[in-house]
Amino acid sequence: MIFLTHLAFGLLLGFLVLKTFMIQADLWFFMLLLLIGSLLPDIDCATSRLGRYTKPLQFIFGHRKFFHSILFMAVAAIIAALWFQNEAYAVAMLLGMGSHLLLDSFNFTGTQPFWPSRLRAKGRVRTDGIWDVALFAIFILVTFWVLYIYGVGTLSGLFG
Repeated sequence: MIFLTHLAFGLLLGFLVLKTFMIQADLWFFMLLLLIGSLLPDIDCATSRLGRYTKPLQFIFGHRKFFHSILFMAVAAIIAALWFQNEAYAVAMLLGMGSHLLLDSFNFTGTQPFWPSRLRAKGRVRTDGIWDVALFAIFILVTFWVLYIYGVGTLSGLFG
């Protein structure tokens, strides 16, 4: 999936979580970490927005292997919990990264969620293809619908 599709799905997921659960954390920072988590697995892709700055990782780990695994999700969540001293931030990372892995599992290349196992979850959606762009549009529309349903006139209504 493309950068924008990952962000849009992360945003939708974040708003749903914030309205459904009582998050004991700075909610803006929670959303920021969730959105970072929704992009983080692509640090192993030299052509991605994050991967441009971490090109050696692609050569060391390969794309959609370690960084697209449940193992990396757990490592990132533990680091977030320890670094920020708040489990909610670990949850934000897990949700963001989990959303990324879920979306990429619909791609032709797929992911290896149980890396180092070679078991691959893959689908039939082409990156930057019509379905990828359609999913982006759907996620944005559903996000606005969710905000409307909750009666959020401003973002302060969502976070308050």
